[in-house]
Amino acid sequence: MSFRPLPVMTVCVVVSLGILLMLGHWQWQRFSEKEGALAAVPEWTALEGGELASNGVFYMSTILNGRAAWREILAMDMGEELVLVTNGVVFSIDPPEVPLFDPEDSEPEFGEGLFRTPPEPGAFTPPSDIGKHLLFGFDFDALDAELGRAVRRQVFEPRRLMARDETGEGMIDNPQADPALADPLPPARHLGYALTWWGMALALLIMYFVYHASTGRLSFRNTV
Repeated sequence: MSFRPLPVMTVCVVVSLGILLMLGHWQWQRFSEKEGALAAVPEWTALEGGELASNGVFYMSTILNGRAAWREILAMDMGEELVLVTNGVVFSIDPPEVPLFDPEDSEPEFGEGLFRTPPEPGAFTPPSDIGKHLLFGFDFDALDAELGRAVRRQVFEPRRLMARDETGEGMIDNPQADPALADPLPPARHLGYALTWWGMALALLIMYFVYHASTGRLSFRNTV
């Protein structure tokens, strides 16, 4: 057997293989994480007591069911800490002018839900306008400064939410409280992506050796 690899091509193939294998591994990790999240039993709890903190109504831009929406976030004073609670969602491109919750009418009731740690704002997340109470990511330090107290670094997500659109109001399931609804990509999609990346890596490796064999740089014949 004789093998005389092309240096430049070999370096490019090795780098490309590393990238493809890394992408495949990343998708496999996402597949495993989502499978575990769907299999886990949610630890439902009830948020009881507390009152709305002064100046504690915020709106977070989001996409829900393919539509532009705003999550109404309430800062609730639970005595020892301030807790952020998703109170409802308003389907609208522009921020809501009328809140879902009016503190002068009644006390908020959230029912059972769970606490979730929100992801940190990404590199392309627009900056929040805390002064106008508009959020695009959870900047807890800015929220601390606005509310004058430390805020718990989690958000309480009720199982059911009040939703408002141009047709009226109604109750919907909260996707942030259900791992099966929170992410539009099911685990099987990530498994498919992982197999695609790994398949591309295998195809690249095969083409590399086929090319060298076709140009006489790779031979399995006995040259003796």
